[in-house]
Amino acid sequence: MNTKRFLSPHIQITTLLVIVLLIGLYNVLRYGGLSGETDTHVFTEAIRTIQVTGELISSRTGDTIYPNGYSFQSLAVFLTNLTGISLATLQIYGGSLLAIWIIFPAWLFYRELLDSPQGATLATILLFIQPELLFGILRGSHEKFTRGLMLMCLYLLIRSLRSQKGSSSQSFGFIIAFYIAGYGMITFNNLFAFSFTIAILLSLGFSWIILRLYAEALQSKTIFLARSALVVFNLLILAFIFTFYIYEPAQDNISVLSSVVDKVAVLILDFEHTSSLNPYITITTAWINLPTYVIVSLANWVTLMASIAIATWYFICWTRGNKRPQKETELLLWGLYVAFVMQGILSIVIDISGALANNLQHRIFPSFVMFAVPVITKFLIEWQPKQIIIRRLLYTGVGMLVGVLAILSILKATNEPLLSNKWIFHTHGEIHAIDWADQRLGNEGLWLGYDDRLYTGYGIQNDINLIVAQTPNGTQLDWGDQYPNTRNYLVSDIIRNQGIRFNSSLPFNADSLCVFDNGETQIYHNRPRTPYQK
Repeated sequence: MNTKRFLSPHIQITTLLVIVLLIGLYNVLRYGGLSGETDTHVFTEAIRTIQVTGELISSRTGDTIYPNGYSFQSLAVFLTNLTGISLATLQIYGGSLLAIWIIFPAWLFYRELLDSPQGATLATILLFIQPELLFGILRGSHEKFTRGLMLMCLYLLIRSLRSQKGSSSQSFGFIIAFYIAGYGMITFNNLFAFSFTIAILLSLGFSWIILRLYAEALQSKTIFLARSALVVFNLLILAFIFTFYIYEPAQDNISVLSSVVDKVAVLILDFEHTSSLNPYITITTAWINLPTYVIVSLANWVTLMASIAIATWYFICWTRGNKRPQKETELLLWGLYVAFVMQGILSIVIDISGALANNLQHRIFPSFVMFAVPVITKFLIEWQPKQIIIRRLLYTGVGMLVGVLAILSILKATNEPLLSNKWIFHTHGEIHAIDWADQRLGNEGLWLGYDDRLYTGYGIQNDINLIVAQTPNGTQLDWGDQYPNTRNYLVSDIIRNQGIRFNSSLPFNADSLCVFDNGETQIYHNRPRTPYQK
């Protein structure tokens, strides 16, 4: 066998595409395409609004409008019209399978960053075994595109810096492509783009410090710093134009940022008042137990601790005059790594303050791992044991560890019901029961279970008013602690099993009437207690 041909970039990229495609197929087939969660549901309603009204910003009261950008919704409308498939099918199947596109910008960026095709392949593999990243890109949301565009922007930035030594027209082409990709990222999610821009700004500051202290041999440091500063300035201008002149709903984020400042200030200045807020307490309820959460999150812990240990080792080497950064790509890597470490620490503070729905750290961590994995890969490339036996053992150990972490990460990203208490699947029988209730119950309330599992699943398939949680014919959907006026209860085998898992009893009366039964799902109606009840 020709080893060079086997290890060619084309073979490596094809292998990566197959791996990610298999992950996407598993995510869909694990639940037979009958799954859903909050983000997919919200975006489905936002897409449905554009389909019905033909407007990016609906003028109708009560319509769902995604405030952070419009490109994902527009792309979904285009794909449904082009292919003829339903919106629900696109969101469930396309949401998982379209994640393969990230392979291309990720591999290209890591190749430029590490100056090694094999290193790019290893870094991309390490990236796709991160559960927090997988969870985001396998859903029917913008995240697969915003993260891919972020990697594409960085690839184009590096190429534009390198091409300045050659053809000016080629350099100009990369610069134009960078700003097109940057604006595209803004239109998918301007808050994500703002985080990315701030990361470049922080990276610029870190790079300036490193250049002043250690990188005397870097010849093009002035160009690198100037280009980075120009990138930050221009991206902020594009974000400003988008927010105030192109997409008016994005102005809602100004009040969000103001809320963040206010609540973080309260946290810092009045810690005793806010110390009871702990958004991370959910890890003890979302999984069957704490050890299970730690195990399925093992890739997070390994990546976090390994990258911090390696970064610390490199920084110590710099102080001793060894391994100091000599290239723009090295400065960019270390600068962005430190920048997202700082953003991660800040996100924990913001989460505890309760300013952004207590999940900012969950959204920042995938950005962090995008730069943690090349740090780890860089170390593995440079640290090669001289003894062949030790080297083979190292490769075997890394391969086995990656395989184990990949399996655990997929189990976490897909909310495996055997391990997770947050079930995201439903059955045809349950959806049929809600359809029956929509036709027969009028504007009465219907309890759907202990959480929003059925609400989101049904909402992806059907048009639901998110503000009042009603079906098309006005049936009020309810879950968890039911509303006082709710007297109809949907019960299925899944809901009964959830009750056992949660150690909770069903909320309806023992003598309630069974008004619907399809063999799999029943709807019970509390008997009238007064002459005024039905």
